[in-house]
Amino acid sequence: MLHIWTKRGMGFMAALILGMGLGLTACDETHKGDVLASIDELSVTEAHFVSAFKRYYYRSGQVLEPSFEVKSSVLNSEFNTLVLATYAKDLGMADGPEGKRRKDMIYRRVLTEEYMDAWLNKNAMITENDMREAFGRYNTQIRASHLYAPDQWTADSLYQLLQDGVSFDQLAADIFRNPRLANTGGDLGIIRMDETDPAFEKMAFAMEEGEISEPVRTAQGYSIIKVTQKTSKPIATETEYASVKDRMAYFADKMKKELAKREHMFSFIESLKINETAVRSLSEKVDAGYSAFSSLDPEFFSSLESDEILVSKDGYDLNVSEFADEAYLTPLGNLNRISDEAALINLIRGIAYRNYMVEIAEKQGLNNDGEVQASIDQSFYTYLAEQSIERIRRSIEISDEDLLDYYSKNTDRFVKPLEMNLSRIVVGDEETAGKIHQMLMNGSDFGALVDEYTIKNEERLTNGELGYAYVQDYGLLSPKLSILETGEVSDPLFYQSGEYHIYKVLGRKESKLLRFGEARSLVRETLIEEELERELRKTLEEVKQKHNAVVDEQKLRELTIQI
Repeated sequence: MLHIWTKRGMGFMAALILGMGLGLTACDETHKGDVLASIDELSVTEAHFVSAFKRYYYRSGQVLEPSFEVKSSVLNSEFNTLVLATYAKDLGMADGPEGKRRKDMIYRRVLTEEYMDAWLNKNAMITENDMREAFGRYNTQIRASHLYAPDQWTADSLYQLLQDGVSFDQLAADIFRNPRLANTGGDLGIIRMDETDPAFEKMAFAMEEGEISEPVRTAQGYSIIKVTQKTSKPIATETEYASVKDRMAYFADKMKKELAKREHMFSFIESLKINETAVRSLSEKVDAGYSAFSSLDPEFFSSLESDEILVSKDGYDLNVSEFADEAYLTPLGNLNRISDEAALINLIRGIAYRNYMVEIAEKQGLNNDGEVQASIDQSFYTYLAEQSIERIRRSIEISDEDLLDYYSKNTDRFVKPLEMNLSRIVVGDEETAGKIHQMLMNGSDFGALVDEYTIKNEERLTNGELGYAYVQDYGLLSPKLSILETGEVSDPLFYQSGEYHIYKVLGRKESKLLRFGEARSLVRETLIEEELERELRKTLEEVKQKHNAVVDEQKLRELTIQI
């Protein structure tokens, strides 16, 4: 039946109220016949609902049954995002300065992503050779050291010192503040496929044992790589390749597209011609008005109006006014990192790249594509829903009396869980895990085995020590870990595909009831979440009634979902 909204249970609450956010569209005549729920001009269609249901299904571990009750919960979760977005519109949040700014930011992000996806699909398609190269890395492990440099000039200088006869170990000792890296020649330990930066991996796995690379540009800066050990599976058969070909396609596609994206961006940025006079003038203005600049003061950005060109490239240019418009649509954290003229130049380059991508996307008409516009709208509705929830959360007031009363009635709920300080060794197969466990039982040093075997390179820096954490943070492993006493070592524990863990207990802090003073912040958080749930239910009811929200329950009952 067609159901005009009346008071009833909501199903999922705060965590699921926003749902996936992807099953939302503007309601028009094209979709009118397959609309499951609508409020004003916004709706959840059958096609989008099915897509959302499948995402929930796979996230649940493929155990979600398409019963009417489950379908209703999923639909409510999707639809409530639209309802809260409508609530935000009623409050003027969509048309206010921050709402308009956020929608412009979303517009630019979606356009650049759509353009880049189309470009990658055309220019970075994987080949059989790419998959076989991935298979080669899959059957290989290396041990490598590196020299890190934040910029190309420093990297080139380090490489020249190597050519002049300075040893790799000596340079590592000079440049690294981390004692382990400084004392081990920049050793990164054992590296397997898909564990490091794609550019680093591509170079390192193509090198021979003992070889030193030229500077390699990564997402973090530059690395000069030295391969100190390389072992490969002697015989990899065609049958083995066929059994993992789909995985190899995934890894090859992931690497090729990431490297292509970087090359596209680096090529553009490095070919920009900088007008040093204009940049210096802008830098002086930003420095003088830094507080206004870093707090997104609209008046300050409006004051930067000028046609003076900052950077240019092959018919493209970015003037001061365009920079100001784009900078105003830049995440605040990026603006707060501007500490000098060099940092400002990097910001200008990044903004120029985004502005260029948006211009290209608009010239190709992507902004007029229905699916692209729907993606922009969907992201904006999700943002509005999130802002609505935060607005309701901020309106909640909890008194000291409320806190004490709630604690007194629910003391047993406020328990500090068991904390454990663990050290671990992570390996890629059960056989190796078993061998390591036997060595530990025979008295081998845990830290030495971490250094030799673990595939978690960063944990070598701490001998595998993870620090104190609540035991439930270890998920399905927590029951087996919680029974271990200080000094004990676990059996090899299967964690996920390709990983076995062995833990040693370095310390335990037993669980205990919290006194009111210790539990105060947790009590406040609990009360706020409970009140937020009640207020969200109330708000959803009121908005649905006010806007005559419609849910077609009969159509939902009849809808068949093919997984």
